This record gives sequence, structure tokens and C-alpha cells, in this order.
Amino acid sequence: MKSNTLFPAVLLLAVVLAGCSSGRGDPTSGGANSTLYGGRLTLGADRLNTPVSSDNQLAVAQILNSELYGLSRRALAGISNSPQTVGDSLLTTRVSGRYSGYAEVTGNRQMRESDKQVVDFSFRMTLYDFSDSGFVFMGGELGAEGFVRSAGGQVTQFRLVLTDGLAFAGNYTGAVEYNSMRLPIDAADRITSVYASAGELSYFNIEGSQTLIYGDLRIRFNPYYRSPRP
Repeated sequence: MKSNTLFPAVLLLAVVLAGCSSGRGDPTSGGANSTLYGGRLTLGADRLNTPVSSDNQLAVAQILNSELYGLSRRALAGISNSPQTVGDSLLTTRVSGRYSGYAEVTGNRQMRESDKQVVDFSFRMTLYDFSDSGFVFMGGELGAEGFVRSAGGQVTQFRLVLTDGLAFAGNYTGAVEYNSMRLPIDAADRITSVYASAGELSYFNIEGSQTLIYGDLRIRFNPYYRSPRP
């Protein structure tokens, strides 16, 4: 976004998100252009910015979780290819959004001693106007941990658990907090849709939840959970 349009956009975004996140204040109130969750969010004010609600919670979760899975995959590849600083176990990399912004990633990965086909990882991602799709722009800081199991050069199992939160704007607006939620990744290394059937989701252990926030509204749920049939 050009500098001569940045200030009005930031003002509009502050109005759109005013009062968001009950008990935590406005997610964009962490400082100039920053969010309560860290990072930066200045883009997206010129979009529709529909507030999150019980009517659109699945659509919002689908966009956010898909974008964050793609970012996590590239973040893991980035720290795997980063030279390790002598005396420092943390690896750092920068991942550019395909549409806008970037994420700074710091973490580590290590081959499991008991199983050389498994790599355990733990990293943090700080997002600055990050977007792959252009549907939402995100600012905040998330934690990610889990492992990747490979065989014959192919990923056969990918466990990814997200924590912490971020603010977003664009087609939708609000904030999201991840409560140690596992994203269901299938054998083809793809994230499963939030609209998947109970049968499709039966292959995964459903863990944790995510909380969508706007003003006083807080929706805590796991979009991959399906109630058992009586």
C-alpha cells in the first residue's frame, strides 16, 4: 500500500475493529500499526471486513487455517535450510506472503534419536500484514510444534499444533486465538477442509480449539469436531 494512503487505512481499520477481544482490548491496539498479539496489521481496511460471527465461523476458520498451514510448511522448510548459528540452537528465516507481507520465523528442528525418519520441530512465527490469498491480512505471533515423518522422500505423517493469536482484516475482521489446536493433515500432506464429513475426519485425533473474537463475541470451537450420532 502506498504511503499516502496508509494513514487513512489504519484509521478505518481501527474503527472496524474497535472494542474487539473482550477482556483483551482492541487487537490492533498494541502500538502504531501493531496488534495486541504482536506483528503488524495495516492492510485490509479497504475490503468488506465482515465481523466474525456464528454464521461465518466455518468460512473464517477455513481461510485462516489454510493460510496458516501453508505458512507453517514454508516456515519449517525455511528453518530446515537455514545455517545454524554457532552456539545458538535457534534457527531463523523469513517467509514472504504470496499476496502481501511476510513472517519472521525463529525455532528449531531435530531428528528424533529413536526414529531417524521423524523430525521434531518447534518455532514461532511473527506475521506482518501476511497474506497468501488476499482474502485476509494477518498480524500477530503464533507458536507451532509437532513432527514430520517421512519415508522414501515423501511425507507420510505431519503433526502440527498451533498456539497464541493474531488479528486479521480483509473479507472478514476480528482476531483468532489457537488453544493448542492440531490441524488435521492428510496422507497427501494437505490440510483437511472444515467442511469435511465425519467419515473423513474420523482418521484424525481432534485436539484443542480456536477462539474467534470480535467485540464482546468469543466463539471457542474446533471446526473439525463432529458430534457423535446417537
